[in-house]
Amino acid sequence: MPRSAPPPTCPGRPVIATVPAGSALYRVHSSRFGSTAFNPTKADDPRKGGRFDSDDGSYAYLYAGEDFDTAIAEVLIRDMPSGPSPPRLIPRARILGLVLSELGVTHPLSLVSLHGADLGQVGQDAWLTKCSSEHYAETRRWVAAIRTWVRDAQGLVWRSFRDEDRFSYVVFADRIAAGTLVERSSIAADRGTGRLLVERVLQRHNVVLDR
Repeated sequence: MPRSAPPPTCPGRPVIATVPAGSALYRVHSSRFGSTAFNPTKADDPRKGGRFDSDDGSYAYLYAGEDFDTAIAEVLIRDMPSGPSPPRLIPRARILGLVLSELGVTHPLSLVSLHGADLGQVGQDAWLTKCSSEHYAETRRWVAAIRTWVRDAQGLVWRSFRDEDRFSYVVFADRIAAGTLVERSSIAADRGTGRLLVERVLQRHNVVLDR
């Protein structure tokens, strides 16, 4: 059901996936914000922000990946077009001030599953998690609808746009208890071990950090 408004009621039975306590989530974020800080920005510009941001500012949100490979790819190359003349280049300035953080999950998270056959339970298909950023105004309306259909859901899980073997997550601040996410480690993305990790992940995607 690409590019359609969500229906007033849920067309199926949304599938809930659980992230167990003790699991780890991984983030790439600005050094201006803490590793467990939620984004309260009202997403009223489809050209900015993420796929499942709050379109009315009624809740804050936090994006993560199942590993650093996922988080780095989603942040740095999610919107990079493919091309016939590899390798593609990312300017070094793009990673200045970014931090790679590992978060620990202290309480289980209940997330609506948005991949495979589970998408049909919310009346959608792969468009919801694969469309380009020009359609984020529509995908943000869908997350608002899903939140009303599953009022105890603490977030969403879907297959990464750049790596379908891995999962991406968004967690809603208003539906988890304080301390559910805690920092395990944080390293700078633009130097040392962090930069080596970024370069390795980019190479997997045939992308090069321009020196």
